[in-house]
Parts: sequence; structure tokens; C-alpha cells
Amino acid sequence: GYWFHAYQPEDLCTIHNPMGDLQNFIALVKDAKKFGIDIITDYTFNFMGIGGSGKNDLDYPSADIRAKISKDIEGGIPGY
Repeated sequence: GYWFHAYQPEDLCTIHNPMGDLQNFIALVKDAKKFGIDIITDYTFNFMGIGGSGKNDLDYPSADIRAKISKDIEGGIPGY
């Protein structure tokens, strides 16, 4: 395993991590809610690239990602 799997996202639209997937995350949020705990996610948009592209490459479709994530944040996950 690589160190960044626990820290650095490879795709802002997909949870791909040895600690769990999207369904595991949704279950965590639901279980935490039962105990009055809210889950807050924190991520930085500007540290992304595709397939090891460097900091000077602007090949990641960030406008598309911002639009999707903004919609998800404003609309929430159904059932929450």
C-alpha cells in the first residue's frame, strides 16, 4: 500500500480507499447520526491531477467536479 491512500484523494468524485467505499461511508454517517454525531469532510480541491500529472498541468476537469460537489453539498445525501 501507498501512504497517500489514507490521506490524499485520487478522485474527488469516488471514494476508493482500503478503509472503505462510498457505501461504508454512508453507513458511518448514518450510524454516527444515531449517536448525535455529525460527520464533516474536509478536502482541498487544488491538489489534484490525473495519473501523476505535475503541478503545472491543468488537465483535471475541476469545473465539472466543482459543479457536481457543489450540487451534492447543497442537496445533501438523500435521507439525511
